[in-house]
Amino acid sequence: MRTLFTMIWLFPILFMLHDFEEILMINAWQEKNKQYIASRPGKFIPYNFKGSTASIAFGVAIEFLIISALTIISYLSNSFISWFGLFTAFVIHLILHIIMCINFKRYVPGVLTSVLFLPLCFFIEYKIKFNILSNFNTHTQIISVLVSTAFMLAIIYILHKAIEYFNLWLGKYKVNTP
Repeated sequence: MRTLFTMIWLFPILFMLHDFEEILMINAWQEKNKQYIASRPGKFIPYNFKGSTASIAFGVAIEFLIISALTIISYLSNSFISWFGLFTAFVIHLILHIIMCINFKRYVPGVLTSVLFLPLCFFIEYKIKFNILSNFNTHTQIISVLVSTAFMLAIIYILHKAIEYFNLWLGKYKVNTP
């Protein structure tokens, strides 16, 4: 059981390592692929927003706090159904990076850690589902995943808006005004 509880704590670590790849690469990736992006009108473009590295890190920090708080609460309360739902939403996110890379036909920030982490994440999902969550029926687990995924999509949408405002604020902050 101790190994299973250790797996629970891997979620915030895996999330941050994955998002470090995104934080470090998004702006350089956008610049490098500017012409390729322009040549694909009407097609989905990953990371199609304006944000500095600092403003992207701001959004990631808020997500990290949410994931860490949920992990702590789940661990202390010994109730992991919400954690499982959010972790599954993260796994879906990793899968989407691979799909984005295939559709974009080039490297997309986050795909390297997605490929590296997915086998471990599938293993964690399996172990948690059949050892810790075995007393929850499949219906409850699916509801948890759907609610958690909707929650994370809403948070990501809000954070993308907040990133734009935070980026504007940073720009104003840089200006020396008397």
